[in-house]
Amino acid sequence: MARPQRRRPGLVLAGAGGAALLATIAVPVAAALLPAAVLSKALGGSPLETAAAPVGAAAGRGRPSPAPGPQGGVRWPADPAASAALLTDTRVRLSPWARADLAAGTVDGRVLAVLAYLARAHTLEVSVLRTGHAEFVAGTARVSNHFYGRAADIVAVDGEAVSATSSTARLAVLELLAGPAPFRPDELGSPFAFHAPGAFSDAAHRDHLHVGFGPPPSP
Repeated sequence: MARPQRRRPGLVLAGAGGAALLATIAVPVAAALLPAAVLSKALGGSPLETAAAPVGAAAGRGRPSPAPGPQGGVRWPADPAASAALLTDTRVRLSPWARADLAAGTVDGRVLAVLAYLARAHTLEVSVLRTGHAEFVAGTARVSNHFYGRAADIVAVDGEAVSATSSTARLAVLELLAGPAPFRPDELGSPFAFHAPGAFSDAAHRDHLHVGFGPPPSP
């Protein structure tokens, strides 16, 4: 469930006090980035992984072997150790489908990095990664990033269901918007009207945070 947005410079937060809140969030987030080793683990190996490539195609090239996936899907490979860490992280509650996707290695490493980043300070409930989501974005003929394992839907933050009145969900969105480039998704759907690159809000995203990435850049 994603609606691509034309990238615009800068960040404008709707609502009174938005700019002050961003300033409050940005400094501690920038000062408390994930260690480089953690990011390196999440974003394992080469920047490209073809989801349709046969298992073992990457053997001997210093990156995880890609799992079979939808034809033509490309994702950033995730280090198996990073996947295993999220599977055992008590701060990240995964639906059965999401857990199976993570265990199968079909989730983009950038998605794992974002979940690990948010889980530093929050508990998360993830409903969908790849399995269980429609192939196409609702009402369009555009293939969803979920279909390629490049997106996550978060339905609760710190035990509070995502909604327009959820302060914890709002804080998580602000942290992603104020964070460093590796943790800023190409798509960030939420109930909040933040005007920033990739951010959007619509009727389909009133009850969850959508974190999505497009294809990785070519090396």
